[in-house]
Amino acid sequence: MALLSSDPFDTLVQFQQALDAFRTSGWLSSGPSGGGAYPPLNVFRKGDDIVVIAEVPGIRKSDLQIQVKGNTIRIAGAKTVQYGDAAALHRRERLAGRFDRAITVPVEIDAD
Repeated sequence: MALLSSDPFDTLVQFQQALDAFRTSGWLSSGPSGGGAYPPLNVFRKGDDIVVIAEVPGIRKSDLQIQVKGNTIRIAGAKTVQYGDAAALHRRERLAGRFDRAITVPVEIDAD
């Protein structure tokens, strides 16, 4: 059932509020490999080992830093996207820039 308003400005204000709520809901946000923290990780225990699988496509090994201290693992780096000298950008969905993510695990980690 639709509600009709006798004041067209009230209808416009309600419409604007609905658009603002939709825009700030996070639904339109984008990030590498989907939404959420970057890079996406799978962390699991295999015997006595902690295994971390990070999804970092297009990132050179030299642009990636991995640090371990106590029970914290930190993955940081930079992702660059090259367009070439004479390129005119039409659409940009592949994000670039610095990232820094730290996670804690329930055990102390021997960095060696």
